[in-house]
Amino acid sequence: MDEAADYGKQKSYLDDNYAKGEKFILDFVPAVNSYDDLRIPFLNSLRDILKEQQKKDLERLEKEGYTIRYQMLKLTVLKSEIMNVIYAQESVSDENILSLDVTDIKPKYEEYSSILAEFATNYKDKAEQEKEGFETYQSTQLGLFYDAVVNFKVQTQALISRIEEQRIL
Repeated sequence: MDEAADYGKQKSYLDDNYAKGEKFILDFVPAVNSYDDLRIPFLNSLRDILKEQQKKDLERLEKEGYTIRYQMLKLTVLKSEIMNVIYAQESVSDENILSLDVTDIKPKYEEYSSILAEFATNYKDKAEQEKEGFETYQSTQLGLFYDAVVNFKVQTQALISRIEEQRIL
């Protein structure tokens, strides 16, 4: 790998008209393909572990009364779930986006919107921030998180409306 990296970094392919580069590709592609056989099951297992940990964390945060942290994690989880529903529809692309099935997205979006409405007030509560261990400087970071989750809500809302109305851009 170091030799290939040096080959590219030094632009040696210009000296040998890519001859050595072709050799690197012949060695590299089978290695990558064999990695794919292991990568997908590993990532799926990792995803399952993450989901289980997030579920435990949500339960703990709710039990301990950490409203801001609970809502932040719940919004993050719901965003991921919404995106997974979209990505699971592999046949949908930019060209045929109006065929996206939003049936499973809408309830997640509604829950997301509801939690976001509560978070919009809670994240600004200085007493709650202090209770949950947020330092003063972190209120700016909370604001940035809020802006990001609002942006996702607005984009998701626009996508759902466009599909329901079958509106071409």
